[in-house]
Amino acid sequence: MYNVISRKEAARLNYKHFYTGLLCKHGHKDRRFTSTGGCVQCGRVAAGQYATPTMRGEFGYPLHKDDHAAALAYCQALDMARGRTPHVPRKPIPTGAELAAQATIEIAQIRKREEMLRQLELERNPPRHIPTEMMQYNEPGYQG
Repeated sequence: MYNVISRKEAARLNYKHFYTGLLCKHGHKDRRFTSTGGCVQCGRVAAGQYATPTMRGEFGYPLHKDDHAAALAYCQALDMARGRTPHVPRKPIPTGAELAAQATIEIAQIRKREEMLRQLELERNPPRHIPTEMMQYNEPGYQG
């Protein structure tokens, strides 16, 4: 877990957190802030209580799932009209199948690049031309 360290020692070392191994008054066994001595988990709980649904990215009233895109577009238009930077939702996390398809495409591109490099190398250093009358001397079993 964490190394046990006193608040004074953490302050001397300029650490933001320290860990006593003891429970806080609300029963959390977590790190504490060096500046205030408060429990980190208590801070998370307190912050969650004051967060409004809008702050959590939720709409203020229930919407049907088909209406989310339209409502988001409307909110973005309002933000732009008020001169604010519109909220842009995060990209969804790709699934395993999408990652596999993307990897397959990238591998194909790499192989194509390697083949193009081989072709360029052959064009720069073409094989030496051997006259047909000298081909017999180039055969594997020839002992001259």
